[in-house]
Amino acid sequence: MKEQIEIQIDNDSFLGYLFDIAIDEGIIQFYNDGTSSSYLNSLGVYYSTMCDLIDAYIYNNTYMRLSVDRISSEASNYNNQSELNRIKNEIINLLESGIPVIVGGSGNNGDTNNDGIDERYGHLGIAYYYDESTDTIYGNLGYGSAAVCVDMEEFFNEGINTYYALDIGYGFKQDYTNNYYFTDRHATYSPYNNAIYNIINPSDYGFTNNQNNGLDERIVNIPSSNNFNSFKFRSLNCGYYGNECLLVTPIRVNLSNGYADYEFNETIKGAILQMSVWTTLEDSIIYNSTHTIDYYSSNSWITLRDITYELTYSTNYSVIDLEADFPANTNRFRINSLYNTSNTDDGEVAIYKIMIFYE
Repeated sequence: MKEQIEIQIDNDSFLGYLFDIAIDEGIIQFYNDGTSSSYLNSLGVYYSTMCDLIDAYIYNNTYMRLSVDRISSEASNYNNQSELNRIKNEIINLLESGIPVIVGGSGNNGDTNNDGIDERYGHLGIAYYYDESTDTIYGNLGYGSAAVCVDMEEFFNEGINTYYALDIGYGFKQDYTNNYYFTDRHATYSPYNNAIYNIINPSDYGFTNNQNNGLDERIVNIPSSNNFNSFKFRSLNCGYYGNECLLVTPIRVNLSNGYADYEFNETIKGAILQMSVWTTLEDSIIYNSTHTIDYYSSNSWITLRDITYELTYSTNYSVIDLEADFPANTNRFRINSLYNTSNTDDGEVAIYKIMIFYE
C-alpha cells in the first residue's frame, strides 16, 4: 500500500498530491503489521478525514485560501429534533443557492437478524437537489447506480446531523458546471464527460426475447428517467436476445441491412455505446460489412463515425465502449449495419447499455 501511494506521489498525480498533503498534515498515517508491507491507518470515507483533507488542500493554495469559505455545522444533540431541523434548513438554503453539500447522518434498519439488537448505521453522501414540492433532499450515497438518487432523510431515518460545504467566492476565476443541479433526479452526473446522462438498457425496448422484429417503430419509455421519459425507436431486423442485449441482425439469408434508430424530444450532446459483433467468420464479416453511427440533420443521414474496424468480432461478445459526440442541435441518431451479400446466417451486432448525454 505504501509503495503504491509513493508511486502516485512520485508521478506528481493529483491523487498523489492529496496523499502528500494528508501524510504531511498527519491526517493519514502508515503503520506496519510486522511484515514487509506498510498500511494506512484509515482509507475509509470518514467525515473528519475528508473534511480535514479538503481544509488542508485549500490552505495549501494561497489563492484558494483567500477565495473559498468552508461552511459546516453539526447538531449539538443528535436526538434533539429542533437541532436536526436547523441542520436540514441550513442544508436546504445551500442547495437552493446551487451549492452541493456533504451530509452525514445515521439510520436504523431495525432488528433484521431477530437477535433483539437493532441494526444501526452511519454514512456520508452528497446532497445535490431539494424538491420543495415534496420537501425532499436528494443525494448520492456513492456506492453504485442504485445510490445516485436517494431521499436522504429516508436513508438517514434517525436524522441528518452534520454537513460540510464550500462557498467559492466571486474573486476565484473559474470554469465550472452546475450540472449537479438538475430536475432529472434519476439521471447521473459524469465528471469525466461534464454531462448528465441516462442509461438505456436492452430490456427497455419491450421486445419479446429471442425474436427478430423486422421493420418496427415504437415509443420506448426509460423507466428511471424524468427528463427523457420516452423516445421514438425505429428499427429494422432488431431483437432482444438472451435477456442481455439488443441485436441488430443484418446478416441473414435474404437480408443485408439492419439499424437501430433513436429519436429524442430534446437535444442530445453525445452517447457511449457498449457494442460487439458475434460471428464465426471474422475476416469475411469485416471485409464484407459496414457499421456506422449516423446522425440525422436537414432531413438526411450523415455518417458521424465508421465503426467497422473498431468493433470486436468473435463468438464471445467481447464488448467495447464506443463514444459519439454529436453536433449541436442533434436529437436523432442510429447504428446502421450493411452487408454486401445475403448468403449467410452468420453475424449479429450486439448493443448493450447506451449512455445518452444531454445538456
